Amino acid sequence: MAIAKAARMAGDLETEERFIRKAESLKELVQEKLWDQQAGFFKVVPLESPKHREFFRC
Repeated sequence: MAIAKAARMAGDLETEERFIRKAESLKELVQEKLWDQQAGFFKVVPLESPKHREFFRC
């Protein structure tokens, strides 16, 4: 969101909107892929894990 705010301050509304969409998409992915409802917190996925590569393929 910092880039979106900086773009807004510079009057670049197109860049602001693009980075708002990116931030919203990232938030959705993190909540969808990493939230563990049963445990009640976000999972940690080690960098070496195949699940890590799967997550960042999205």
